[in-house]
Order: sequence, then structure tokens, then C-alpha cells
Amino acid sequence: MNLFKCEKEAMYRIVITINKDIDLFSEQGYKWLLENPKDKVVDYLKGSKVYSKEKNIEIFNLIENGSQISRGELYEFFNRLTS
Repeated sequence: MNLFKCEKEAMYRIVITINKDIDLFSEQGYKWLLENPKDKVVDYLKGSKVYSKEKNIEIFNLIENGSQISRGELYEFFNRLTS
């Protein structure tokens, strides 16, 4: 699962991987992650990137590659959890 937060000068990302046979894109898998975010099979990778192109072009490219726009609650939840 990839979570992004786009600020004025940079983009922040949290990548969540599960080392277990759990489909994070199913309702059951998503619920499992929210209930077990600190389980030993859950790995987090955080990073940031200054925009190399115009911000809107980079965001558009993310959307074209399957990213979805949201209000950011999920990103903020995992950002607090991993900080």
C-alpha cells in the first residue's frame, strides 16, 4: 500500500508491506491492518521527494498510475504511528 501527502515543495510517502498472505485491498485485509498496525509482519518505509517537475504534473502522474485522492486521514494515521 502506498500513501502520499503532497505539500507545496515536496511529496511524502509511506509504503506499507505485509509479510503475510493478506490482501490490503480487500475489506477484510484493510480492516486487519487498521486493527494490527504494529504487528511484526507489517513493515513501513517512509520517504520524501522534492518535486522535479511541476507539482501538478507529478500528482497527475501518480493518479494515472493508480493513486487515488483522499482527505489524508489514512496517511496521517500511519504517519503518527510511525513517527
